[in-house]
Amino acid sequence: MEPLLVTLLSTAATAVVKSLASSTWTRATKAIGTLWRRVHPEKTEAVEAELTQARVALVDARETGDDQVERDLIAEWQGRLRQLPVDAAQLAEDLRWLIDQLPLSDGTTQTTENVQMRARASGHGTVYQAGRDQHITGR
Repeated sequence: MEPLLVTLLSTAATAVVKSLASSTWTRATKAIGTLWRRVHPEKTEAVEAELTQARVALVDARETGDDQVERDLIAEWQGRLRQLPVDAAQLAEDLRWLIDQLPLSDGTTQTTENVQMRARASGHGTVYQAGRDQHITGR
């Protein structure tokens, strides 16, 4: 799978799960429902009900300090989102739309952009590029 899709899947799943534990959980459920109605309409009600169950589990886990439940839910939703469309371009578009629908914890929304990086090293040159954290250790 393309690195961009992996990043979008991770971001979208994290945004969905974090929204479940906030006052915007109905917005997350509605956004997921919109995607599922388009791709798998017969599964929409079940997916929305599962989101409600996930919300209950997440809220309970946060009250007890169990961080593992949130990590498990994020991994679960990465897998579910990955199964939406067959076409990678459509999946990327759907994930960007989903991310744009979900507010951040401060109430603002996040946006996604395509970033293209190009570099060329010559001779004995080395190029380091990162779209996120980068850790370079000795050779």
